[in-house]
Amino acid sequence: MKNRFIIFLVTAVVAITAEGQNLSAFDPQPNFSAIIVHNMDSSVVWYQSVFRLEIKRQLDEQEESFRSVMLEGSTFSIELIEKKAPFDPTEVSKNKRVGISMQGFFKIGFKVSDLNDFIKHLARLKIPIRDLYTDASSNKRNFLLNDPDGNVIQISE
Repeated sequence: MKNRFIIFLVTAVVAITAEGQNLSAFDPQPNFSAIIVHNMDSSVVWYQSVFRLEIKRQLDEQEESFRSVMLEGSTFSIELIEKKAPFDPTEVSKNKRVGISMQGFFKIGFKVSDLNDFIKHLARLKIPIRDLYTDASSNKRNFLLNDPDGNVIQISE
């Protein structure tokens, strides 16, 4: 009886440990965001200067009036998309299940290690911040800013 209990206990510990390892293997990390912009050139300069991103790849489809630039940093990427021709969001979700549609995003958020230094960086670039506040639940400071197209970006410490 004692041996059965020890075998059961060892088996349970091994099973729990294996399950814990499987859960840690599923650790999704942010990869990139895609943002539709009106003027690719000014948006590339803005995102490069604000977030110190570098151009990874570019796509220019003249006949489709479509441009795409992938900007990368050490921890994230942003794809900027410019389409001068009419853009039909239903085409993006064509042949997808019911309920899928392109809606855009409300805001995108970034965490910085030193909020004061980042604010100084933006001041040197003459980029205004707005709505500096302290989150009541985390006691962390946050603020909002807008990219050249008015997209809302939240920066937090």
